[in-house]
Amino acid sequence: MNRTRQRHAHRHRTMRWRSWAVVGLLLACMAGPATAQTVQLAKRTIGGAGNFDFSMVNLLPGTDSITTTVPGTPVNSTLIAPVTNPLLAVTITEQPSAQHTLTSASCEDTNTGTTGIGTLVGNTLTIDPIELQPAPTLLCTFENTLVSPDLTIVKAVDLASVPSGGSLIYTLTASNVGVVGVTDAVLRDTPDSGLSCTSAASCTPAGNAVCPASLPANELFGTGVTVPSLPAGSSIVVTATCTVTASGQ
Repeated sequence: MNRTRQRHAHRHRTMRWRSWAVVGLLLACMAGPATAQTVQLAKRTIGGAGNFDFSMVNLLPGTDSITTTVPGTPVNSTLIAPVTNPLLAVTITEQPSAQHTLTSASCEDTNTGTTGIGTLVGNTLTIDPIELQPAPTLLCTFENTLVSPDLTIVKAVDLASVPSGGSLIYTLTASNVGVVGVTDAVLRDTPDSGLSCTSAASCTPAGNAVCPASLPANELFGTGVTVPSLPAGSSIVVTATCTVTASGQ
């Protein structure tokens, strides 16, 4: 009898544990799979467009790239990267661009609408582990501004003293001393008083610059001439022969 009762008791405990196991499995199935933290990048450029590369730590994969085409219009990456370890910080670094300055970067949890997530230092956005809980879906937007062009013009003459009626060589040097190439810049100048410049000018390019197609005096010293291309670090030297009309020189 005792052995029979022990077998029944053992069988009852086994069935009870199996019942709890089935209940636990059903609850797990009803709850569904655990939600993972994810990060998606977006890019907005002001004043221009371009291609931007990113390196990422604690995200899979560790790189991303976004190309913008319309200034001011955000472009979302096609990559939605899962967080590798939610107990560690996520860092996203934008590779430097000579033509664009990174002006801001932060994330929004699209599940809750919470904004201002992440801390930007230099070109790196850091998302602390506490901001990865419980399971946000983060959209991190990096905004860049196109660097302004930096052009200079230097005027010079070849002679310090010329008698009235004499001629001199009048030179304009237009240089791009910035980091952004410029297309279709307009060059014009007003000669110093006492000079008459009526002959067409000539042009010498440097650093892959492209000279204007023609340099008639009435345009160069009037409405202006178009310089097709002035890449960063390039220049053109425009030379014109002018007559001194002022007396006493």
